Amino acid sequence: MNDTSNDAALSEVIGFVLLMALVVAALSLYMIYVVPVEGREAEIAQMNRINEQFTDYKFTLDSIRTSMSINNLSPVMTSTSFYLGTGGNSMDAGGFFVYLIKPLSSSATLSVNTTGDTFSIDSSSYDDSSGNAGEFPLNVTALEYASDNNYWIQQRYSYLLGGVFLYQQDGVTNRIAPLISITNSSNRSVVVNV
Repeated sequence: MNDTSNDAALSEVIGFVLLMALVVAALSLYMIYVVPVEGREAEIAQMNRINEQFTDYKFTLDSIRTSMSINNLSPVMTSTSFYLGTGGNSMDAGGFFVYLIKPLSSSATLSVNTTGDTFSIDSSSYDDSSGNAGEFPLNVTALEYASDNNYWIQQRYSYLLGGVFLYQQDGVTNRIAPLISITNSSNRSVVVNV
């Protein structure tokens, strides 16, 4: 009689172990296949937002520049904010288990960099209020957003000389062309019109 009660308890333990094995297998499959897809989708959406933010930034600066030159206005302050990665999601409850089934948050870096390039602009047709005309050296600086994605390709957006550029592993894409023209003059020097 004792052997039957021990067998019933053993079958419950085996059933519980098999049930836990199924739960662990399902959780493993979810973490291997679903979590990376969710992370990739979140990073793609983040980079689309950054593209829109750089586009808005460029058009805001262009409209300020245009209104200043047409209406002779003094410089105007503007501000914008950039989301640095997919982090910052808040959860009310959870614990360790919730973090296992969520994708890792990505991060990014926003910086203002001097490229080291210099343009000399020949403006012999320009005459400022002091009567000075000639060359204007222009140090090239760029506002850059560099991603640190975990599930998608690394991208870097750059606002440079009035244009928006996207740098990826396979090269550079001109997202919005700068308002600049470069021509050769008759004496073989380069004239840049901004």
